Amino acid sequence: MPVHIITVSKRLFNPVRLPGMGRSIEINDLSDGEVVQIRQAFIQQNLAVEFEEEPGTQYPVIQLWANPHGGGQVTVFI
Repeated sequence: MPVHIITVSKRLFNPVRLPGMGRSIEINDLSDGEVVQIRQAFIQQNLAVEFEEEPGTQYPVIQLWANPHGGGQVTVFI
């Protein structure tokens, strides 16, 4: 199964490492369908982040938080 890759700018990257969580990237303005796809890929351990500034380099997502109130927001941790 191919890896689901989220491509974002490094400007969204929070370089502070949280204990047990990794470094975070907050992604906003996603459709409900995109949030579902991201959650499914994470559940299947098949989700990675690629930065626009580093094409071809992928970082596995080790934790995911989806805003339970909707709004098309997820935070991924690498």
